[in-house]
Amino acid sequence: MMGEGSGVKARRKRERNFRRDRVSASRRTVFTHSHMGACSCYFAVASLIVFAAAVMVAFWLGKNGARFTGGLGGVAVLLAFGGMRAAMDGFRERDKNYVNCKVGITANIVILLFLVVIFIIGCL
Repeated sequence: MMGEGSGVKARRKRERNFRRDRVSASRRTVFTHSHMGACSCYFAVASLIVFAAAVMVAFWLGKNGARFTGGLGGVAVLLAFGGMRAAMDGFRERDKNYVNCKVGITANIVILLFLVVIFIIGCL
């Protein structure tokens, strides 16, 4: 009795199975991006846009727009906190690529620190 791998047909079958297993293994390793990580990046961009609007209002209106500028700064801080929260929720998603979460949480932390430093400088 000969083994399963002794003939030409058996060799072809082994090669076919090897190619199929290799392709399916590579398909398993491709992960989609985390949705909440993308939302975190959107929050960071929105926070920067709101902050830029606050800076423009401060230059155009001067002291007359202080309340409006402060309100926009507060909204920018809340957006940065929301972005950090979205990134943390994105890390909980299973079988995803977490690059967006890492970028989003880093960007939101940097924006938040920048806003806090500007607030502290303004208080001095």
